[in-house]
Amino acid sequence: MGVHAARAGTFDPNLGGPEGFDKWAVDSMIIHPSEAYGTHNTISKIWDKFRNTFIVSAGLFRFAPIFSEYVREFLLSSIKDGIMYVETRIGFRPKHMMAQMGKRMYHIVNGSSC
Repeated sequence: MGVHAARAGTFDPNLGGPEGFDKWAVDSMIIHPSEAYGTHNTISKIWDKFRNTFIVSAGLFRFAPIFSEYVREFLLSSIKDGIMYVETRIGFRPKHMMAQMGKRMYHIVNGSSC
């Protein structure tokens, strides 16, 4: 199911509807202090939480417009924080990325049609 469909019509209104979906998505990709020091206060629990952030974010990072904005914001916030050297460890894999309108980036980059 696409994120638009999940957000717009299928996220239970009792859980906050579209705004509740947005909150869930963001909270799923953040480790809050209350989790680090409370509910996920062991090495095993916090690593599980960390690994689970990738389950939610994987689909977002494979969508080229979101990915490029993420990289841009990451670099700008690093500069703003005074960081002068960064090892991003970002996987630039156009073969697995989607452009707008559902076209695979690999085919756009390599000039083939899909």
